[in-house]
Amino acid sequence: MVIQNEPQTQKMEGKSRDEVRNKLHNLYGNDYEIIAWDPILKGGFLGLFQTELVQATFYVKKRQIEPQETVKPSYQSYSNPYNSQGVDPTYRQSEEERLASNQQAIIQSQNSVLMQNQITMMQEMKNAMDAMKMQINQVTSPTRVETHETINRIEELLEKNDFSLSYIKRITERIRSTFSLEHLDNYQTVERIVVDWIGQSVNIAEEKVHRPPHVYILVGPTGVGKTTTLIKLLTQKYIVNRTADKRYVIKMITTDTMKVGAKEQLEAWGEYLKLDVVKAEKNEDLRDLYEKYKDHCDGIFIDTSGYSPNDSKHLSRMKNILEVPGLNPDIYLMMDAKTKARDMINIMQNYEPFGYGSVIISKCDEAGVLGNVISALSEKHKTISYITTGQSAARDIKRVNPLDFIMRLEGFNIDRDHIEEKFNGKGEF
Repeated sequence: MVIQNEPQTQKMEGKSRDEVRNKLHNLYGNDYEIIAWDPILKGGFLGLFQTELVQATFYVKKRQIEPQETVKPSYQSYSNPYNSQGVDPTYRQSEEERLASNQQAIIQSQNSVLMQNQITMMQEMKNAMDAMKMQINQVTSPTRVETHETINRIEELLEKNDFSLSYIKRITERIRSTFSLEHLDNYQTVERIVVDWIGQSVNIAEEKVHRPPHVYILVGPTGVGKTTTLIKLLTQKYIVNRTADKRYVIKMITTDTMKVGAKEQLEAWGEYLKLDVVKAEKNEDLRDLYEKYKDHCDGIFIDTSGYSPNDSKHLSRMKNILEVPGLNPDIYLMMDAKTKARDMINIMQNYEPFGYGSVIISKCDEAGVLGNVISALSEKHKTISYITTGQSAARDIKRVNPLDFIMRLEGFNIDRDHIEEKFNGKGEF
């Protein structure tokens, strides 16, 4: 019997003994022998979070080759399948091919193991960093601050007033960064300052001085009361200037081709104020009217059609009608006070192409709370100019003041003297 040289030992590792045996069997079939098992630690980050593995010490069995017995040839003639050493050459060839195949498989396996080890190490590093970050957060953010009763009460009041989740989150984060644990125990102080923050987040638009004619345009979804509000705004400007004995010539134009009776509604008020109402269905119509009026009037009030904020086709058409050279309009976006904050944000976003400078909120008398309005305006960093309440054209529109929102807060203890002093000069409360 011919025995090849003594085999060298090798090592193979895995998560379990069964995994190691499967790897060895895939590489060598049954031609291996395990001589030892050892537990090992591998991977980790800075010595932390290492993985326990098992490692087998083994060797590949060398095939024993038995010499062939001498066979006497028969009288029949046949070709000798063996070489001079008594070994089938085709067997040796297949053995060499198998060894080459196993060698290639070993290389591929080693590359695969190396890649897997790299992936495992990167994941372990990420896990270690996440664990360290969690430990740091636990040290720097005591549980008591996260669940303090004062914060809970403020959150409940903000939810009751229909503030958006993102607005509430900003307020609570500001509370945590502003007040110590000792100061959080004083609920009245925290509440008073939070009310101030709410008032400060209401950004009031400043009234602009326009060279005549001052062009007013109201845009917004259907049903928010644009035509009624335009009449209120027009009447207010008309009365204020007439009371001051100022010459104030007004022209009214409607581009509303959708709402039934829109022109008739304007004409009824135009007749009361002795004003004509004209209609502009196309850009050319509005351009001609502006050229006709611009040197002979102080204010031009333009009513528009109401479209869904998602109706891009009609919104684009209306925008095209309003694009008149030299018009320089004062554009207001109108929204209903009862609209949810997320829907208001969507409306403001989709009406951005009109370049509106400020917002008018209608039907405030029909809304219980106004946290939704404050949240949406704050989220989009928009200013507000007017609010409307009721049907009276002469008095149910007003320049807004933060107090108009603060005094509508439910559940908060409002120090009116304090907030009137704090927000003095902002609007005409």
